[in-house]
Amino acid sequence: MNNSASSSPMINSQEIQSSQEEENRTPLIKLNVKPIPKLFTVLNYPIIIIMSIMNVFYSLFVNSWNFLHSLFSPPQSKKKKQRKSKEYDNSTQNSSTSSNSSSSSLPPLGFLSVLSGRTSRSNSNAEKPTQQSKKFLILDLDETLIHASTTPPRADHERLYNYILDVQIDHVNCTFYVSERPHLKLFMEKVCEWYNVVIFTASVKNYANPVIDRLYHSDKIVKRLFRSSCYVTEHGVYVKDLKTVTDDLSKCMIIDNSPISYMWYQENAIPISNWMGDNERDRALLNLLPFLEAMRHLEDVKSILSFRIGL
Repeated sequence: MNNSASSSPMINSQEIQSSQEEENRTPLIKLNVKPIPKLFTVLNYPIIIIMSIMNVFYSLFVNSWNFLHSLFSPPQSKKKKQRKSKEYDNSTQNSSTSSNSSSSSLPPLGFLSVLSGRTSRSNSNAEKPTQQSKKFLILDLDETLIHASTTPPRADHERLYNYILDVQIDHVNCTFYVSERPHLKLFMEKVCEWYNVVIFTASVKNYANPVIDRLYHSDKIVKRLFRSSCYVTEHGVYVKDLKTVTDDLSKCMIIDNSPISYMWYQENAIPISNWMGDNERDRALLNLLPFLEAMRHLEDVKSILSFRIGL
């Protein structure tokens, strides 16, 4: 006990006085902070909710008023319409002359062609691309363009299938009920105009060939590839080798619902959802058209498609 007491430091009274004097010398900074009223914190969230509800009702009122006004307003006379159209034409001509010719008219999603350093004008007098200058667009068949089943459709789905196909596979007679994906006709019309279209399917030729014959603009399809052209892995998976179509992969794309099919060429692929023949409101093919129209102007399609997988 004595050893511990003697070893502890002694506190001097003069040090205490000096420390008190230093504290008295340093001025205290007083902050004039007013406390937040409790009423504001309580009413804060209800006020925000009431304001947001009022904003919604106001927007609904304005939209309904504009709709009713356009519905019941008297139609304009022909002279007024012609006068407005002339004024609009004059203004557009003045703006077009002052604007740059390189950025005058771009296709949908035209920023893709700007990124590639090329712009294409959507002019009817422009030269159409030749077959050699077109890029290759490889299309899958089943669950991408069509759906085929060996069982008859249900009563509520009968209007969805388009035709019945009778074929012989391995000396066995088979009947397929084939449904075409919505907007297939417009899709095939446009892509056959923009690209060298190739059908590459993992199905057998005896079944797939007559289905391709029934596609819209089948006479414009430049090549058909079937299961025999696929690479079969040790697990029995069919992989599509794009180099069987072209060696220049910068000008080749594939649209397929199965990621395994293009597992070797991720940066050339455009995924699409499965279509099983039961959704008549499907818009997957229609939604792809603006993108494909812009992609055909690129020098290298991989410069854009590689962003999808972060390459």
